[in-house]
Amino acid sequence: MRIITLLFALFLLTTPASATPPQVVEVSETLLGVNDTHLFVLRRMDDNMGYHHITQTDVVLIARDRKTNTDAQIWPVMRVIDHGIDFLDFGEQERVEILPLPNRINPFDILLWRKARPLVADTGEQSYLPMHELSDGNNMFTITTGADENRRRYQLENNTAEALIRQSLNKTRAALPAYFNQGGDMLQDILFDQSSDCKYSGFTVISDLVDGQYTEQWIANVTCEEEDRLSPVSMFLFLPQVQ
Repeated sequence: MRIITLLFALFLLTTPASATPPQVVEVSETLLGVNDTHLFVLRRMDDNMGYHHITQTDVVLIARDRKTNTDAQIWPVMRVIDHGIDFLDFGEQERVEILPLPNRINPFDILLWRKARPLVADTGEQSYLPMHELSDGNNMFTITTGADENRRRYQLENNTAEALIRQSLNKTRAALPAYFNQGGDMLQDILFDQSSDCKYSGFTVISDLVDGQYTEQWIANVTCEEEDRLSPVSMFLFLPQVQ
């Protein structure tokens, strides 16, 4: 029976529908918490390693500076391979393979240590947010809130966002080198598609009380198209307030 199963699997692998796909790496982030100085996000990097049903996943925790949008510290959290629902299991291999990861941490321990409060990205329903206007043009994105003397604008240029994403990915790979890099590390020094604008979603406002004054900072989940090798890359960034 095992021989028949193996022969059938080999037949599937030789059909045109199962031709080897290109290697694709997806990068996404989840908001986790925030304190007075840093935003804490979980970054997930999914690499298909050039297969249809296999995914190698790295997860890191990042402390991102609220003033500069730069990654101040990166901790490894998880490194696994999901061999998929169609993997051949003859008792020698489980579907999820846990890979060695020195200095692995529990992200919630870091949040407690850094006295961070939980934070969740908004669903994008603008009616629940105190924003009056969204503007996407001239290679930048703008959020406008308030009116008259309380009117404020928060703005981020696409070129700045792309440079921050590139810098952040390079720092991540310095902290956690790629597990699968037969074709080179796809996250190093990536180039973005200049014909496609970055997209903004997951708008979230952080309110604080500083020296008796209420302050606001706006975050957006910025997604930019990589030139030719990656899926879109997403990263949470602060939109600086402008005059």
